[in-house]
Amino acid sequence: MTSSHASASRWSLPSEARARALRQHATIRTLLWSAASTALAAEQGSTAARADLLSLVAELRRVLEDHLVCEEALLIPSLEARRLATEHARKRSDLALLTALAASGDFTRLSRELSRLFSNLTVDMEYEERTFLAAEV
Repeated sequence: MTSSHASASRWSLPSEARARALRQHATIRTLLWSAASTALAAEQGSTAARADLLSLVAELRRVLEDHLVCEEALLIPSLEARRLATEHARKRSDLALLTALAASGDFTRLSRELSRLFSNLTVDMEYEERTFLAAEV
C-alpha cells in the first residue's frame, strides 16, 4: 500500500475533536472499570453495590450515547459510515440491555454483559485511537 493510499484510508479530524473523543474514551474506560468491579460486589449480594451499579449503568449509558452522537457527527461523511452505523446500533442495543438488566435486578447476567461490553468497547476504542484519533492522520 502506498503512503498516499494509507493516509486516504484514515480520517482527518480537527485536533479539538480528537482531544474531545480521547477524553470521552478515558471517561468511558473509568466508568467501565467502576461498573465491572461494582457488578462483582452486586452479584455477591451487596445492597450498596447494587444501588451504585444502577447509577453507574445510567451514567455509562448517558456518556456512551453522547460519545456515539459525537462520533456520528464527525465520521458519518467518511467511507466508514456504514460500519460505524452498524457498530453504534449494536452498542445502543447493548446499553438498552444493561439498563433493563440493572432495573430487573439480574446482577449475575448484568455482570456478564458488562464484562462483554467492557471487552468490546476496549477493542473498539483502541482501534479508533490507532486510526482516526492518532495524532498523525
